Amino acid sequence: MIFYPETEHIPYASTSENGMVTIYYPLNLFNAIRGILEETFTAKKKVGVKVIQKTNGYREGTLVF
Repeated sequence: MIFYPETEHIPYASTSENGMVTIYYPLNLFNAIRGILEETFTAKKKVGVKVIQKTNGYREGTLVF
């Protein structure tokens, strides 16, 4: 996961390279995502990643709790 500041323009939501998936989130979501991840890991639950690629090539990555 990569968090970027509001001043940055990221033209994609996720990328996949050499078997590694990177999901980009605005920095203002960092604390919310961190809190959810901490709760999920504490409860020893799995976190999945779902990547959807649209017909225009746009990829969207989502964390699945």
